[in-house]
Amino acid sequence: MSVCQTYKLGIAIYRYEIELILLDENLDIIGFISSELPKGDDPMPHTAELIRKNFSQDLLNNISFIGCSFPGYFDDERIYLTESYHFPEYEERPFLEELKLALQISQTNSLLLNPAECDFCYARMLLDLPGNLMAISLKQGVFAKVELSSSWQKIINWTKLGHRYFNLAENNLCICGGKGCLETLVGDVPIVKQFSKKFDLRKLYFDNFIAAMDNKNEDALKLFKANLVNLFAGLAFDENFYNSDFSVVIGSNIICPYSSIFENVSFELMQNKNVKPKMIIAEPHSTVMGAALAGCFSNLV
Repeated sequence: MSVCQTYKLGIAIYRYEIELILLDENLDIIGFISSELPKGDDPMPHTAELIRKNFSQDLLNNISFIGCSFPGYFDDERIYLTESYHFPEYEERPFLEELKLALQISQTNSLLLNPAECDFCYARMLLDLPGNLMAISLKQGVFAKVELSSSWQKIINWTKLGHRYFNLAENNLCICGGKGCLETLVGDVPIVKQFSKKFDLRKLYFDNFIAAMDNKNEDALKLFKANLVNLFAGLAFDENFYNSDFSVVIGSNIICPYSSIFENVSFELMQNKNVKPKMIIAEPHSTVMGAALAGCFSNLV
């Protein structure tokens, strides 16, 4: 009698896009799907339709775990969003429970995670990084997860790193209602907003910025470097960031293609500030991959 194959499904929800990845028991990729999320659309039915379109019901019935990256903060049991500036309509709504009901797999184990927790799982499982680790996601907002294996004092409130106020020159209004938050200065969305504003583009097209970088456009390169300067200003706020026994994994759709530029700029910034961690760029789909890999961890948080 043959034993049925089981699968892990990773989902990454962004304001502008949905990504899906399916892993088998050996953690090999069975399928990867990316789809635009039209502005204002409810992500749950859009995600359910995308899954049903690409995976049979027999396969869905053999999914043992669903991990979902969602930009926000959750209740202790990871069922409800308690705070989401990007998707406020899902505060107090059980996104994954609704999704599993729509897919007729309501008994499947599942977990909501913020993007940095997914990049953390990706780093721990696939990059073989021992010791102290910080994972930072810049894909939508600024999220961070830290795990310290030493006796250092625990880093305070890194989960809301993006909504800390930093005394930087800009004072932009944040989606949270505050001003001067790191999230308005650092990450994929702010850099594309700044680029679009400079060139009077009506929509935020990541491809336009990528094309400008590929063509070595000076304005795009200046924005890219300024983004990194602000990122390091935010990270260096904590004294633990100056310790050499520390790895930092960064997930970003904007930074990933230009890791060599990142390495050159970050090396210069780290020298100037005497910052010592090992900086690593994750692969472009690390977040959705980490969402699926979260099923391998028994004590994520």
